[in-house]
Amino acid sequence: MKHVQGHTKSASRVYSLKLFADMTAYTWRNRPGRIVEYQFAFLTDPSVYCRTYAMDVLYALGTANDLHRAVMLLSDKQLFYHPKVLMEGLMSFRGDHRVLALLLVRDFDNLSEDYRIAVLEYCRHRAPTVGPFLIDFLTGGYSVDVKCTTLRYFRKYPIPEAKPIIVDFLEHDKKCAWEIAATAAKTLSAYPEPDVKELLKRRLSHPNWYIRRNSAESLVSIGLFVSEQAEIMNRNDRFAREILEYSLLVAEKTKLRPGAGLPGGDIL
Repeated sequence: MKHVQGHTKSASRVYSLKLFADMTAYTWRNRPGRIVEYQFAFLTDPSVYCRTYAMDVLYALGTANDLHRAVMLLSDKQLFYHPKVLMEGLMSFRGDHRVLALLLVRDFDNLSEDYRIAVLEYCRHRAPTVGPFLIDFLTGGYSVDVKCTTLRYFRKYPIPEAKPIIVDFLEHDKKCAWEIAATAAKTLSAYPEPDVKELLKRRLSHPNWYIRRNSAESLVSIGLFVSEQAEIMNRNDRFAREILEYSLLVAEKTKLRPGAGLPGGDIL
């Protein structure tokens, strides 16, 4: 590492760091001394490649505190590091994911917007137990993207405390951006209570297609009795009939399609 620091050309530093990042025999439990500290000198290097490979070393050898420190440094210095690369890198971390997630959530307000989204996506994939600490991200003065990403977390890991807020987003959709209401409609598929079903039925008539579509998809996911389907189909409401019929057809074709059940993208 001392030798790498002595290089004056970024290309030489990048090449040396890449070689070291590929040496995966070490972990944070048996890492050589001072290896991690050297990486922080490279995190502020003008070369994005240098920063990327330094982070790769930290994912392999760093502790949760090391990764937290690195992310906060990159964000504070406003250094470019693609949020998708950050999210995938955090997922590859070899230490305690719960501790890392809690540290990043604790200092969430000090992160830039791109880093906030990366942290939330990381939590959605690797931190199923931090939900109670994310509630404030639904109610605070955060961006639409932060709130929608947090809603997707609570779709994957539903908790009772989140339900009233999610219901409120859909029930009083004029108070929030339509993207939030539409994502809330999709998230409610994870909360299959009777009051949720009734709300989703009412939103089949919403003028916004995405809200109608996600409400119908959630209803189909929760499950409708034949009598409930008949009641909606017999309404004098073309919006509700057509969106439910469309969602039922998509669900049926998805079951029959090879590879059904594999991870897929969200409408919103």
